[in-house]
Amino acid sequence: SQEELKLLMAMAKPTYFMPVHGEAVHLRAHAQLARKMGIKEDHIFILDNGDTLEMRGGIVKRGTPVESGVVYVDGLRIGDTDPIVLRDRQKLANDGMVTAVAIVSLKHKKIEAIEFSGRGVSFAIDDQFSEDASASIMKTIEKGKFSFTSSGSDAIRKAVRDSLSNFIWSRTRTRPMIIPVVMEV
Repeated sequence: SQEELKLLMAMAKPTYFMPVHGEAVHLRAHAQLARKMGIKEDHIFILDNGDTLEMRGGIVKRGTPVESGVVYVDGLRIGDTDPIVLRDRQKLANDGMVTAVAIVSLKHKKIEAIEFSGRGVSFAIDDQFSEDASASIMKTIEKGKFSFTSSGSDAIRKAVRDSLSNFIWSRTRTRPMIIPVVMEV
């Protein structure tokens, strides 16, 4: 409270003043209060992250700034984190992930089965979900001209991902990370 801050400044009678708690608006309000209490304008310091103050021989002045900012710690690694990794982690935190394992018969040139599992999703991956999602994926596969060979599995994987993503969006309005796996038998 302002009255307590005024009392503290009246008792301490500081020569220099640097507010340290709160957001920028709070720091400015606290500095304004210090001005009203008689502290000289050039003796009040509002600092940003990385700014420094030097105190020598009873004199306080701004020092040389230091590097500051967000530091990412990932296991034993500190510093540069790939933005794609951060994006993926945010996506997982918000919407979870669904894995779709498509079992492809190279002999019969078709998808034999699709199995789903999910982590951190806000919907149940039950028999009904599996049936409906499989039907949606199969419909997409039937529309396209896919090569059911080892070299064609990337196109099938992309079709599974896109189809499942659209199916989940239309049903739940969420976009979990989709991890398609194509197993060739």
